[in-house]
Amino acid sequence: MNPFIGLLGIYLLAQPDPVRHELGVHLRAMESTLKEVTDPGLRQKAIPGLVDTTMLYFTAQFGKAAQLLDRARHQLRGETEVDPAVLWAETLAIRLTPKMVEAGYTKLKVEVTAFYPAGKAPPDAQLLLEHLDIKRMSPPIDLKSIPYSGMVHAAIIPGSQSITAKIVSGKRILATRELPIFAKKNLAKSLQALKDTLEATKDKKDLGWLTLRHLESLLSSLAKGEILETDYPLDRIWAQAESISQSLKAGRSWPEQPLEPGPYWIALPEGQTSRVVRILLPAKQSPPEKKLPLVLALHGAGGSENLFFDGYGTGETARQCEARGWIMASPRQGLGPKTLDQLLEILPIDSQKVMLMGHSMGAGQAGAFAAQNPQKLRATAYLGGGGRVGKGEPYAALPAFIGIGKLDFALGSAKTMHSGMQKAGVKKAMFQEYPFVDHLTIVQIAAPDFFAFFEEALGSEK
Repeated sequence: MNPFIGLLGIYLLAQPDPVRHELGVHLRAMESTLKEVTDPGLRQKAIPGLVDTTMLYFTAQFGKAAQLLDRARHQLRGETEVDPAVLWAETLAIRLTPKMVEAGYTKLKVEVTAFYPAGKAPPDAQLLLEHLDIKRMSPPIDLKSIPYSGMVHAAIIPGSQSITAKIVSGKRILATRELPIFAKKNLAKSLQALKDTLEATKDKKDLGWLTLRHLESLLSSLAKGEILETDYPLDRIWAQAESISQSLKAGRSWPEQPLEPGPYWIALPEGQTSRVVRILLPAKQSPPEKKLPLVLALHGAGGSENLFFDGYGTGETARQCEARGWIMASPRQGLGPKTLDQLLEILPIDSQKVMLMGHSMGAGQAGAFAAQNPQKLRATAYLGGGGRVGKGEPYAALPAFIGIGKLDFALGSAKTMHSGMQKAGVKKAMFQEYPFVDHLTIVQIAAPDFFAFFEEALGSEK
């Protein structure tokens, strides 16, 4: 892997979470449309316009990147001319904080800013906030002046819910966005209980303690009104945090029993620090005690453990795993020396059915791991990039799928990797080049192909 790309990834991770979150909103909107629109003609018109998006992201020009994503979304829909008022409304970043509150009657801060300049604001533009208890919400907010900051009132019931934000001009709805919010009874007391558990067990520093520390940090940040990079399923986060807290207070290690299906965030011990991994345990487990295939997914530069679940086709990889009853795990910033072995210890993984994939920088990381540990893997997939080529019979027997868009700047790297595999005698190295596909959309578009490749590698044992 290019050391510069690795440093670039660290730099991008350090960018403010509100900016990363807002770009994610525009990315997922485009990806959702791309999933819906399969017309090749519309795709051929829209996707080439995304070619510069990755470099704009790398150079921290997030507003311009969002504008390209929005433009591609309109082109996918066949919209050649878009109302300037709609274009303006879609540029607005709408923030409602805190995203986690005490259940009951509360005040929320509303902020509206332009993420990038486009379109034209209508003189009568307003923001409407609709909630289950709309009678207790503030009246429409005038958007004559942007940026806007103010307070609204709401009665928030316990649990996960959302407030619908609508930008309107008269009776016309210009843009709509769902703003998730989570409410918990005795919120401050519950947070303090997690902190007390961490303090009382601070000498432990094992999987449970490190994971609880990570989860508590997420929850405390949200309670303070911070915007994180993605919208977390807070009901799941709270359930996991309180389960770990109970185990630690009782002097027991976590997990005490096999984990139930669903998403998890864990922090694996790694020297003096830890590595965060996001996991999906599928609901489809038949029989429940059977060990399952694992897809280990390594994200690209500037991404995190959340990208394969919330991005790359709004979580297309996770959906493919869920549909097959496979476990999925995505670590932050690549694999540590013991990451896979640690996952094998705590999850119901069949060690003979581990499939490794990566995108961009993650493809390079996946290649390096596969070159050194071919005997630990059943198959590999490299999207939007290339990586190290290994030697020896175990590596030659490891099936590899290389998927690359013809518009991708990493096309040469992918071709070089494929050529190197052929010279190394890899028995099955499949190279798939996709016309009218760029660096950004390759995972989403190639997913059906590389999952079919994984299924073939598993054969009758899948």
